[in-house]
Amino acid sequence: MKAKSKFDKFYKYVYIKIVCYYAIDMLLRIKKFKYKGEPNTMDCIFCKIANKSIPSNLLYEDEKMAIFKDLNPEAPIHLLAIPKKHISSLAEITEENSDVISHIFAKISELKSFLEIENDFRIVCNCGENSGQTVMHLHFHILSGRKLKWPPG
Repeated sequence: MKAKSKFDKFYKYVYIKIVCYYAIDMLLRIKKFKYKGEPNTMDCIFCKIANKSIPSNLLYEDEKMAIFKDLNPEAPIHLLAIPKKHISSLAEITEENSDVISHIFAKISELKSFLEIENDFRIVCNCGENSGQTVMHLHFHILSGRKLKWPPG
């Protein structure tokens, strides 16, 4: 059996240090993504839909926003309206980016018949993980097509 030299021990030590460094770095990135609301926009599914790098049931888009069908509908009509620019949640709305909110609501009202939204509809926006926000990109659920109950959750 061959005895390990100081050289072998040193490289094993360096290898373990590098693996530990990358593991800790990855855990910190996951924690930052999950709890701080600061995702990498390259990994954001709604950013990918907005820039058309993944397909969606897109119904409307302009330079500021997009509207598409929800993949897991909770009502006969369940659409999502998103800003194209990444904003994690309503908690990140500022004076500089607040115009996109009024733009989205004006477009929903303007496009009601085109989107086949009935006169009675609900718009829901969850803010944060505990409220039910599962995608950390600001989005509005547009629900219609049946009698909606209250309270919702």
